[in-house]
Amino acid sequence: MGELASDPVKITEFPNLTRLTLNFDRPAAIGDASLLVYLSREPLTNEAGALNSEWGYVRQSVFDSVLMFSEIVADQAEFTYTYLHSGEYYLTVVADMDGDRIPGDKDLFSPRLRIRIEPGSHPTFTIDQFIR
Repeated sequence: MGELASDPVKITEFPNLTRLTLNFDRPAAIGDASLLVYLSREPLTNEAGALNSEWGYVRQSVFDSVLMFSEIVADQAEFTYTYLHSGEYYLTVVADMDGDRIPGDKDLFSPRLRIRIEPGSHPTFTIDQFIR
């Protein structure tokens, strides 16, 4: 990444930084819906996979823990976060079924995934399940 961007500081020069690659295998149930990817300190869903919500949207206190978010379009099968700090995170992927770009009760969610990113690592996860 640093070489392509002509970045004078490379990720390899920072031992506590890492990358995280996500592969997306879309089930037929989500069709071409955009995927909203959230990396957070608190889980956006409960153990059963339901949204931690109030008024049909993510509970504000939970949404405040979101550190990074990205939108994945229909023809995109992979995404890599770079320059991440090591630590524990929750990864939630939302199939935006109603197209409003906000996680809500009408959307489908990947099962809650708690991940630990070790310094200098480059973990890869495949997201292929979505539940309501």
